[in-house]
Amino acid sequence: MPARKLSVLLLVAALLLACLPALAQKEMTKLSIVVLDPKDRPVPKASITVTFVSGSKMYVKKVRAEWNTKTSSKGVADLPEMPPGKVRLQVIASGFQTVGEEFQISGKEFTHTVKLAKSTGSQFSAHEQSQPAPEKPPEKPKPQ
Repeated sequence: MPARKLSVLLLVAALLLACLPALAQKEMTKLSIVVLDPKDRPVPKASITVTFVSGSKMYVKKVRAEWNTKTSSKGVADLPEMPPGKVRLQVIASGFQTVGEEFQISGKEFTHTVKLAKSTGSQFSAHEQSQPAPEKPPEKPKPQ
């Protein structure tokens, strides 16, 4: 009987070792971004940039930290699986104001909707304007 118990134990140990890679898989989230105009219509060809801000698996070498894509004709951008955590989203679309925001993603699937506002027609910079250089008085011609 002891030999039979030993063989059963070895079989159970082998099965556990075979299942170990499945247990060690990373928790991943499939992110979808939906981009709508002010009238809740889809915005096609909007540029999407998603960047990790923080997350438990953020620094794993095989995990990307930034994704760039465009929305489909239905206004949806489906991104590949990524670790859950805090991400920064930037949406740029012609004729609309640029949107930037941060949010947490979690679970197997996560959908985030962005509603764009119409562009005001002029562009603005988030950087401070530099002071113009003071005007110099005209130089006097030097006698020869």
